[in-house]
Amino acid sequence: MHPDSAQPLELLTDEQGHYPLSNELQALLCLTTEGTLYLSSSHKNNPLVLAFIDQLCRDQQPFTVQLVDIEFIADCYAQAAPKTQLYDVSTCQNHVANLIQAAVQTNASDVHFDLATFF
Repeated sequence: MHPDSAQPLELLTDEQGHYPLSNELQALLCLTTEGTLYLSSSHKNNPLVLAFIDQLCRDQQPFTVQLVDIEFIADCYAQAAPKTQLYDVSTCQNHVANLIQAAVQTNASDVHFDLATFF
């Protein structure tokens, strides 16, 4: 599927996907939910790219490689279907920071988090 199509792409490699990638790696490749791995033709032998492909193979994630230019990959991420977040990241980060600050002020030796209280 081309990013110019009317239907937005669903990516496994965006920030909230099954394989979230760093910005550096997102510039070189993207994996769609349909199993197409769009890969920069000039970076196909990049060690980070090869490590990601190895991870997909270890996970037995089916994919087919399609070599494209970097602009195509950037367009894929730009046209990706928006996903709803399960929680507000900044609120969660602020809560954790406040808990750690309180622990430091009380000279706590341990800090334990119950994730159920965050969601």
